[in-house]
Amino acid sequence: MKRVLVPELLDSLPANDPGAVAGRRDLRMVNGIMGNFRWLLRELAELTNADGPVVEIGAGDGAFARRVCRKLPALAPCYHAIDLAPRPAYWPQQASWHQADLWSDSAADLLSRATVLVANLVLHHFEDAALHRLGDLLPRCRTILACEPCRREIHVWQGRLLFPVLHRITRHDMVASIRAGFRASELAESMGLDPARWQTTVSTSWLGAYRLKAVRSSEPSA
Repeated sequence: MKRVLVPELLDSLPANDPGAVAGRRDLRMVNGIMGNFRWLLRELAELTNADGPVVEIGAGDGAFARRVCRKLPALAPCYHAIDLAPRPAYWPQQASWHQADLWSDSAADLLSRATVLVANLVLHHFEDAALHRLGDLLPRCRTILACEPCRREIHVWQGRLLFPVLHRITRHDMVASIRAGFRASELAESMGLDPARWQTTVSTSWLGAYRLKAVRSSEPSA
């Protein structure tokens, strides 16, 4: 299946729109089914190189950050999120929220200092050129953790099994997300992660999760 990007409905809705509220609720359920939060938490718990900002991009309603602050409190003071939406009502006080476009100067400054990048169901929104641009914004980053949809037709059909309990927005966006997802080494290559400098591991689950862990094997830029 060729990678195809189409606009997702949730991205066009105000944060307080009833459809957006329902969509974020559905996303929490989908994350639970896919095991994304569990995998990310396990990887963050094993970090030995988070000596600078840990930055989550596209943090949404802050559901994952709340788990980080509750289960890994030592990371909370250095945990930052970048998102276009306003700070969520239940954002953890220990962490920092930055309402900004990812390509803004303020976001670029934070990303330039990040030692860990966290991305959960967000990178599939980007064309290859934008993914490469993001990779260029991470001169000090030592670890990248990304959970994305695995782009296989079987996962489209698995997702449709959930349609009876999903909002119409989620039904549309789920299929769009899977068709924009990744396979094999595509994400690392699109981000420009040089194999000579990055050790990358990709795993997938039968429930449709694609997981990239990239660890820099040579010293980052000063």
